[in-house]
Amino acid sequence: MGGKFELPWHRAFDQFIKETKFESLRGGDNQSFFIHVPNSRKANPNELFSVMNRVENGDINPQQYNHVDLVGPGVEWIQRKRDEPFIFIICSRNVDLGKFKDCWNSVVKQTRRDWGTIIIDGGSDNGLQDYIEMLIRNYRDKVTFVKEREPQGIMYSTWNAIMQYCSNPNSIIITLDADDALLRNDVLEVVKREYDLGADVTVGSMLRVDKEKEYLVDFTNPRENRGGNVWQHLRTFKKYLFDRIREEDLKIDGKWENTATDWLFMLPIVEMATNPKHIKKKLYYYNPGPEKESRRKIREDIISKIIEKSSYKTETFNDTKSNNRRVW
Repeated sequence: MGGKFELPWHRAFDQFIKETKFESLRGGDNQSFFIHVPNSRKANPNELFSVMNRVENGDINPQQYNHVDLVGPGVEWIQRKRDEPFIFIICSRNVDLGKFKDCWNSVVKQTRRDWGTIIIDGGSDNGLQDYIEMLIRNYRDKVTFVKEREPQGIMYSTWNAIMQYCSNPNSIIITLDADDALLRNDVLEVVKREYDLGADVTVGSMLRVDKEKEYLVDFTNPRENRGGNVWQHLRTFKKYLFDRIREEDLKIDGKWENTATDWLFMLPIVEMATNPKHIKKKLYYYNPGPEKESRRKIREDIISKIIEKSSYKTETFNDTKSNNRRVW
């Protein structure tokens, strides 16, 4: 055409292969494909590697078909969002492999089977990610595993899991630290009984291995009583309560926090709840480990800033997804 080739040589070769009985030695299998990642998409490695994980599992965003360059933001690649009645959120980073195994075993031994799990690992470099892959091999339908390449901190990971990977506003969210474990095989049965009686939040109770202590709970004015112990394990709540929390209220000084994160989200959740319940039966194995005095002072400073945040008691919410309109 005008003395010029219409196609570059490799495209002409591809066309020739397509129209004949021959096969290309470039990959061999005509089911093979690739997705080109433009440089502009490489600025966020966690999003990029999240997409890569989806591709490796054969979970392709339909928008990608017939496109060479990567199409769509990372959230659009989450094809299978969790919507089970109970969803465990487990965040980890460099947790001892044995402790994570105990944590995972306590989940899979639950007598109820109507649960799903989202595990988010914050870029562990101790082999934990590969170990998790091995543990969940036979539970692929019940587990969403997000592997961060750059750790974002436990509060961001928790927010990301609940907001991006869960679709059912009425799912009961259960936060479980990766180095702790459930104490009983009927934990979900115990929790379900409370929700059947109208609960929308539950807290407690836990077995601490470092000391024996009972935590009295104040659901009425937690901010006026140093948080009212609403942070304590086991923590469960309806997803729609977490959805209402303003993103800035999950941060300290404008940054995602990695200290006292349970205080950050449990205080507003309890303030919005209509029927929070304290479970006194010990359901949770909690091993906090030693804490240096310098670290304790930092933690207390963060807790003070959390308590000083605005209360959610007087907020008004219109929930189209959960069919609830509540005024406090």
